[in-house]
Amino acid sequence: MLGYERLKEEAQKLIPLLRGYLWHTTSVDGFREIYSQSSIKVNRGDLPKAYTQSQCSNCFEEGAISLFDLITHRDKDLIGEDLLLLDKWPEVMFRHRPTIFLGIELGSVASNLLFYPELKRRRGLGGIIPRIEVCHVGDIPFQIVKKVGVCREKEISNIVFFSKIDDAVSSLVK
Repeated sequence: MLGYERLKEEAQKLIPLLRGYLWHTTSVDGFREIYSQSSIKVNRGDLPKAYTQSQCSNCFEEGAISLFDLITHRDKDLIGEDLLLLDKWPEVMFRHRPTIFLGIELGSVASNLLFYPELKRRRGLGGIIPRIEVCHVGDIPFQIVKKVGVCREKEISNIVFFSKIDDAVSSLVK
């Protein structure tokens, strides 16, 4: 794991790249499955666990899909001086190598989102990354994905975005 200062530096470069979308991250195989099924499916225990804590997450408990919210919080709230926060979300976001980013506009899913305060009211402590993680209740149709990126590098801010969704599909679904 990167040291705090290096992680903070990478996060400061990463956040502007992802700003303006909700992001779901997955593996290349996960992307292929999402594309073949035409949706990001809720993991009800029948899909491979993407992260060792997945079944303890509030999103899993709510029958929801975990998304990273790079819309509703200021950069300093996502980076802050809180090592636990900064140490957690990049690790979860980049758990796959390469990491595939699926960008979704807030307006297309807003009515199905559960944010941190509501999840804490329902579920209590633990199970969600404060501020940056939100839960989408139900499946997400692939057609509402507006941006696709790939990070193959060690530097987390080195994401290559496809200019068209079809280009991503051609490159990643072989």
